[in-house]
Amino acid sequence: MNFGNLIADMPETKIADAELEAYQKVLVTKGEEMAVRFQEAYTAFANEVQSGNIAPLQQQQRQEQLQKQQQDIVNYEQEISQALSQKREELLKPLLEKVENLIGEVAREKGVAGVFDTSVFNSVLYGDNSFDMESLVRRRMGLHVTSDNPFVEVTVAMAFVNSAEILARLPDVKEAEAQLEALQKQLQRKGQGMVEQLQQGYLAVQQKVERGELSPAQQKEEAAKLKARESEIGKFEQDMANQIQNKRSELLQPIYNQVNEAIANVAKRANVQMVFEQSVLLYVDENLNLSNLVMAQLALSASGAVTFNGGTAAYGTVNSAELLADMPDVKQAEAQLEALQKQLQQKGQGLVEQLQQDYLAVQQKVGLGELSPVQQEEAAASLNTRQSEIAKFEQDMVKQIQDKRSELLEPISNKINGAIANVAQEQNMSMVFDKGILLKSDAALDILQLAKRELGI
Repeated sequence: MNFGNLIADMPETKIADAELEAYQKVLVTKGEEMAVRFQEAYTAFANEVQSGNIAPLQQQQRQEQLQKQQQDIVNYEQEISQALSQKREELLKPLLEKVENLIGEVAREKGVAGVFDTSVFNSVLYGDNSFDMESLVRRRMGLHVTSDNPFVEVTVAMAFVNSAEILARLPDVKEAEAQLEALQKQLQRKGQGMVEQLQQGYLAVQQKVERGELSPAQQKEEAAKLKARESEIGKFEQDMANQIQNKRSELLQPIYNQVNEAIANVAKRANVQMVFEQSVLLYVDENLNLSNLVMAQLALSASGAVTFNGGTAAYGTVNSAELLADMPDVKQAEAQLEALQKQLQQKGQGLVEQLQQDYLAVQQKVGLGELSPVQQEEAAASLNTRQSEIAKFEQDMVKQIQDKRSELLEPISNKINGAIANVAQEQNMSMVFDKGILLKSDAALDILQLAKRELGI
């Protein structure tokens, strides 16, 4: 059943969403006020430095205060995310528990051992409507019944498909990815140009102020214009993400629909009622693989024999998160990852602070008339380059952490998967699912303790 659709249609969910939105507005308003105060303090400080009305010691103290103020804003943004997550859990947890309990009741009445959540992205690729429990649960809850298919109380035949392999073989996917990459580069260049123009605008206004060409009122007008351009850049970045996402959907959704239709056709011919994405399976018997039949349906060259030897599958479940949490190797890996992350963050923070100091030093030299117009442009270009280097460092940092995570956790995952496979074969199971994609599963399906014993934990 589609758990997401069910929750979205509950009146209690709409009330919770409205409360969460109001709470978010309060938090965001506070953050915006902090940003305005920082900008005002920074502008006042820069003006004092340029006018020469601040001693070097006071200048250093004020600079440290501004850095702390800026860090407070960053910390608060993280706090907003955590606060919203906690509030969402506080509001939705009672609703989710209520529905999950009701699903469990209906499943027990119908003799169902496991209920799969089709709203989990890329998990259930095909499901026969005769096995959809959503209308039963909706009726029990007094919600509108969107479809009233008769529920069939028989054993379900299952199979799986490696959709990533299928998509990789489709020429249309490569063409779509090339178009998306070209669009992303085009938008990124435009965004970079807007940022560079804004930086030049700040420098031009600063030079006019130093030459006494702007009255206080004109300075405020120019500051407002620059602030508006900053907002435009922020909006452009949001629009860019939406534009890329919309283009992705426009290009790839027809391809996904084509693949899903092929999967459905093959499943019906093979008398299979549920088809899963291979990536959600912790263990699977290759006899249940429909991938080659689907590729043949799409007129693609298959990687093996175009046959299907499956049928009714006995399956089990494992809470992989709990299994990982109990592995001593995982705790050691997480400690190493945390140490690496702190080290890289400290280095990044050092680069940012050095850039801020150098930017301030350039401002001071401009104020003292020590830089010619050409030297000012060269200094601005150098600072822009450093800013780009910091952005690249941040990207590299994310990749470095991801690579290290894979290096440390992949051997542990392989060890766990091997143990799960051994248990599945001993128990004559053809599939083992992560418990997270099931809304309800019978305790008899759970092989967690057997897997732990296999791993010696």
